[in-house]
Amino acid sequence: MLQLLNLARSTPLHGQQEKLEENTSAIKNGVFDVDIDGKVIHSKNTTGRFPNQGELLMLILILRF
Repeated sequence: MLQLLNLARSTPLHGQQEKLEENTSAIKNGVFDVDIDGKVIHSKNTTGRFPNQGELLMLILILRF
């Protein structure tokens, strides 16, 4: 995990082709989905919670490598 955190610090995400999008269309009913290029990487509806600190970054790094 420490290696991934070090990689996260040294890997620029700004300007990458992957798009990190918050699905805001369903905020009315409490849904919070995060997707990259159309693939959902976190869903509050599915997990019942918001992502933990650093969790989204870890998921992004896992998907990129």
